Amino acid sequence: MISWLGIFAKGAILLWPIRFPMSYGRKGQMRIWAFWKKADGTEGKRVTATLHWQSRKQAVFVRCLLTPAEIKQRGFDAVDKPKAAKETLSCDWFLHEDDWAHRSSDVIAALDASANKAGP
Repeated sequence: MISWLGIFAKGAILLWPIRFPMSYGRKGQMRIWAFWKKADGTEGKRVTATLHWQSRKQAVFVRCLLTPAEIKQRGFDAVDKPKAAKETLSCDWFLHEDDWAHRSSDVIAALDASANKAGP
């Protein structure tokens, strides 16, 4: 089942299709998807970001399509390349309380840029 995450940011409402899977024992994981029409008329789809809470680090763990350099350009430091070579998302990123409390528009802009990177 797909739900829609609507966020009001900078005068516009951003809508992202999301799923809340129960996989790998992680409760509360959220996946943000991109959908588009392919040239042959079929629908393309791709996970553009995953988010889940890590209680031991007291942070939200994010994987997204942006590279670590692209996230660092946005002023976030807790960023690294995924350790698994087969990982299809390009960046491991930790969002701490200060990021959510004081930089939420930057977080939203980064997730939106990741969603815009997917597709044709």
